[in-house]
Amino acid sequence: MSLTSCTEDQLTSSKISVDTTQVATVAGIAYAELDLQKSGKEFAPAGTSLLITVPYSELNSDVEKGNWEEMITVGENGTYSVEVPSNNKGVTVTITPTDFTADLKLENNSQFPTQTTVYTSDPVTASVKVGLTSFSDINYTIKSKEELNFTAMVYGKVTGELDLDNTDEEALPSGTIITFIGKKDDKIVWSKDFSTSGKNYEVQIPAGVDITAHWNFKASKNIPTVLDPSEFAKARYSYVGEATIGDFGPETDNIVDFSIGGGTAFNY
Repeated sequence: MSLTSCTEDQLTSSKISVDTTQVATVAGIAYAELDLQKSGKEFAPAGTSLLITVPYSELNSDVEKGNWEEMITVGENGTYSVEVPSNNKGVTVTITPTDFTADLKLENNSQFPTQTTVYTSDPVTASVKVGLTSFSDINYTIKSKEELNFTAMVYGKVTGELDLDNTDEEALPSGTIITFIGKKDDKIVWSKDFSTSGKNYEVQIPAGVDITAHWNFKASKNIPTVLDPSEFAKARYSYVGEATIGDFGPETDNIVDFSIGGGTAFNY
């Protein structure tokens, strides 16, 4: 076979020839860490591509450029095997793994079950003589991971009994502070203040933690007078308490309405 260019497919008539009829075998296993719940690495997915190359110069010293090459894929259990042109002196085979994307299984206590991950590996080389087999394993490492959103949204109505002259509960006074607290294993891991304006609230919270809402403020309240229950007068009330909001998964929208109740009367 003769050549004038870089790949076997492009070989054309020339006074220089390369013998590719003598072959050797290169084989191995491709590994990647795909499951963080297990120790060690797993097999790279079947179908992962590997580019196999041999310099033509190692098959014929008169050839200065070009490579014999073949693209193969990894089989089940991460295995690969390929016949390459060789000779009695031996040739250097380069195995260039291509990047692949897979779902990395995360730890048991993770807020997400998996994370989309890109894996990469540097080329590996093997030396092999005609008729023999050389083994070279491939170890993929993590190149990049998809950014995970470990938050959730919670929204709804927050009301209270601030006017007994009204059958419906009212909005809290504008600017009232509701403190949302997140706990994990009974430890506070997050908190955020929300200033009310109307009945609606909306807050971004961390996923996978127990969220409660807390309040502590004083406000005037319309209550029936003692002499004439049909008449109403303002009295000062203290509102202190908390409400359970919940524990929500990541990237979820959740509606939770809650009431601060009727408060407790107090003297100036």
